[in-house]
Amino acid sequence: MKTALSFALTFLIAIVFASEPINGTLSGIVIDKKTGETLIGVSVYLENTTTGSATDLEGKFSIPGIAPGKYNVVFKYIGYQLKMEREVEIFSGKVTALNVSMDDDLVNLQEVVVKADMVKRDNESAIVIMQRNSTIIQSGISAEEMKEFNEFLKGRKAVRIEAIVKEIKRSTNKTLDKFKEEYPEIYKAL
Repeated sequence: MKTALSFALTFLIAIVFASEPINGTLSGIVIDKKTGETLIGVSVYLENTTTGSATDLEGKFSIPGIAPGKYNVVFKYIGYQLKMEREVEIFSGKVTALNVSMDDDLVNLQEVVVKADMVKRDNESAIVIMQRNSTIIQSGISAEEMKEFNEFLKGRKAVRIEAIVKEIKRSTNKTLDKFKEEYPEIYKAL
């Protein structure tokens, strides 16, 4: 009697769990159609739901726990055309693979204009005025100081280039390339 009751209870539990659908998973990779490069941070979601994900550093995405059925899958990314894959079928207990390529949307991008005001920095007073008017911490070397530095270098037989470059980078906010452009005679002396 106890065995029959135990068997009946087990059978009923199995029927209940078998009747509930096992969810599936949607996964894949998103790439740029022109370059073939993977896209990082693409929003991937099921239309008219709150279920979704974003692509990782390798362009991969995975959305687990999707009830079996057919869904429209939406792919959104800044600078790219919205893409929708229609009627993607998710199967119970299975992983559905969906690899997508996206087209760029250069038509909708607007021009960006970057403006810069050139400040005359040929003497020490101009450098001081630039620093005083700045909202960030800046440092500068005037043309006069550069000429003095060049004269200093001419009198030296062996100067460690690394130390000079390190000092220039520490004392200014210029990159070495910018330094080469603005002061080629000093850079050649190095």
